[in-house]
Amino acid sequence: MNVRYLLRGAVRSYMAVGVVFSLLLFAAVFVYGYERGLRESIGRFEALRAKAERVRGATASMVSVMERIKGMLPDDYDGRTHRELMLLTLDAVNERIRGRVSVANFVEESGEIRLPVHMEIPVKRYSTFVSHLAYIQSRGLPRFRIESVAVTRMDVWPWLVAKIDGAIVLPSTRLGEAPETSVPVVGGS
Repeated sequence: MNVRYLLRGAVRSYMAVGVVFSLLLFAAVFVYGYERGLRESIGRFEALRAKAERVRGATASMVSVMERIKGMLPDDYDGRTHRELMLLTLDAVNERIRGRVSVANFVEESGEIRLPVHMEIPVKRYSTFVSHLAYIQSRGLPRFRIESVAVTRMDVWPWLVAKIDGAIVLPSTRLGEAPETSVPVVGGS
């Protein structure tokens, strides 16, 4: 009977050790899965933080660009129409260069308003012409978009006549407004 008693005790202790070992194995597998999930979550969090930094940088860049654009706008941008601003720009350019200016009708296409302009500028020296050209190009909004330039030498005064064809251009929407777009309705009848 002694053997039976010993065997019964040994089986019980082996079963107890087996149960404890199974619990420890289950706990180890659970902890390993939890650790792996935690590492993946930390990795996703780091990626999200990096993306947030990129978005923050892009936002700062956009704000900087908007500030530069606002700096290019005339002081009375909000108080005047686009056409008034374009005509005032034309007056300012003509006052500086003192040439003959002819304009066509306003044209609105491709998201911008254009005022086609033809100028004939009498100049004594080529450097004066280059100075006028630099002034035209350096103006803020509305922009003067030069399409062609021709300089003709004359036998009488003025010794040079510069002809500039171009347009004064502004976006058709005001700064801060969303352009009008049509969005197709999906599934609509």
